[in-house]
Amino acid sequence: MIQSLLLASLLILPAPFQATSLSGQPQAEKGVSCESAELKEFDFLLGEWQGVERQTTPGAKPNAMTADVQITKNAQGCLLRENWTVYVDGRKAFGMFAIRSYEAKAKKWRLTYFGDDLSYEAWDSRKERDYWRFYREEIKEGKLMMVSVAWKLLAGDRFEQIMERSFDQGQTWTPRATLIFTRR
Repeated sequence: MIQSLLLASLLILPAPFQATSLSGQPQAEKGVSCESAELKEFDFLLGEWQGVERQTTPGAKPNAMTADVQITKNAQGCLLRENWTVYVDGRKAFGMFAIRSYEAKAKKWRLTYFGDDLSYEAWDSRKERDYWRFYREEIKEGKLMMVSVAWKLLAGDRFEQIMERSFDQGQTWTPRATLIFTRR
């Protein structure tokens, strides 16, 4: 818990949370810099967005979930800072601060959420076809459940966020919700 709070406080500071060399320049895996193509894969998310639920779990009320999101890069462009406010039936359900960063050594993205309800989530990722799927595990009703989320660019300055669940270690996925985000 203390580590999570320390990390959150470090990420709020103006300087990037990363190792630096003796010259003061950010260190990166050989061949990868803050200007590398790998670190631009989520640039389409930059800006202010409003999301509206398009698809829900069968039997759930449609369009019940909405979200307001602001996404920026840090000064060096090495990570994305995200502020999310999620509403259900027009009432605030929760807010969160997130950091999306690329781990050069592992060649994958990481996503870390800090919720205003004192929650913490660490998401791993893998590249699937033309998009990245982020995933994490949790226990739901005594069973191991995987949760995944993916962001895909759409035409017309929009993107979709697809949330799914799996109870068989990712062999099959059940849709949970899809939100369509439009730039404000």
